[in-house]
Amino acid sequence: MNLFRLLTGCALVLALSAAQTQAGIITPVSVTPSSEFAPASNLINGSGLNVLGRHDNNENNMWQTFSGDPTADFVEFELDTAYDLSDAFIWQYNGKDGNGNLRPDREVNDFEISVSPDLVSPFVSVGTFNLAPAADQSAGPPNGEIAQSFSLVGASWVRRVRIDIDSLHVVPPDPNVASGDLGGLSEVRFFGTPVPEPTSLGMAAVGCLSISLGILRRRRKN
Repeated sequence: MNLFRLLTGCALVLALSAAQTQAGIITPVSVTPSSEFAPASNLINGSGLNVLGRHDNNENNMWQTFSGDPTADFVEFELDTAYDLSDAFIWQYNGKDGNGNLRPDREVNDFEISVSPDLVSPFVSVGTFNLAPAADQSAGPPNGEIAQSFSLVGASWVRRVRIDIDSLHVVPPDPNVASGDLGGLSEVRFFGTPVPEPTSLGMAAVGCLSISLGILRRRRKN
């Protein structure tokens, strides 16, 4: 076995190690809102989702803002490690209020997604997007709202994600309800690949090189 083959083997080991970090759906480990009437934890705990990935129309399973100006609100998500993200999956707010009224005025229209590489660095915008209106707020289980997907170009090495609400869908005002007093979303997930830790790759490289050198020494002695 010559040096070229040994080094080729090392490269193969590293490639196989990196391939073990498969792309998949990412559920954030925590969420922090600028304000909340219905808790933001509903965005990541799967409440209201059925086995088909549809979200019910129960407002208690969604996040609602409570600042009085939803267009100034945001929500921040922390991931368990750094990821290269490719997509965001967002379920539109689709709930009736406590009086059984449909509330399309609480649905998010324009929003911005920003990312941060760690727990302290500033957020950097990756784009502004638009959520389509909810399909049917009156649809109960097993029917419900499906996720809308958004491509995240340039979202590499991401540990935190922030969604800023820029506008809500406007509907004719209901004289019985204060329009635009709350805004919200139903659920949020991401899709991406874990970023390999430099220490893990370094240890794999050192181990592979040590094995290669050991083989070369034994061959020389023989």
